[in-house]
Amino acid sequence: MLAFFSTVKDVAPWVAMGLSIAALWISILNYRRDKADLRAWSEYSLDWEGFHACLRVNIVNAGRRPIILSSWAGGELKTGRLRHKKLVNWYGTFFEPKNSLTLTERQTYSFQLEADEIIDVLPDGDVIEFHDLWIKDTLGHRYMVKDARKNLEKLRQWKAKQSTAHKTGS
Repeated sequence: MLAFFSTVKDVAPWVAMGLSIAALWISILNYRRDKADLRAWSEYSLDWEGFHACLRVNIVNAGRRPIILSSWAGGELKTGRLRHKKLVNWYGTFFEPKNSLTLTERQTYSFQLEADEIIDVLPDGDVIEFHDLWIKDTLGHRYMVKDARKNLEKLRQWKAKQSTAHKTGS
């Protein structure tokens, strides 16, 4: 076996192949690190007296390239066959009326939704109640907001509790 690698002519192709595989691996790692990476999560916020609650949505560009966000949207889910949840209706809002929102590397953006804002009336008269949230960029990629379903449910429960407290208190 060692007799095969006795000359430089025998070793050179193997060294070249190893170097080319290493270069390919490094270029793949650089490509993955160099792209835009959006992370979005939600937080349920309740004031210390319990009189005000909201859902705060935080967005950060964790990648190295700028990302241009066009809109955020909320969707209504219905349970279908075999308890499979499907999106039946959605409603979106643009970040900026004239131009989109640009996030550079490590830049953050936050907005909050009040309890009255998770229910909306569509132009055709349908009422939509948000069960999930996502962010959309100008390339059409959809980024789901982490913990949105859980926190929207908490906000809905708080709103129901407030409305029953007002009805019994009046």
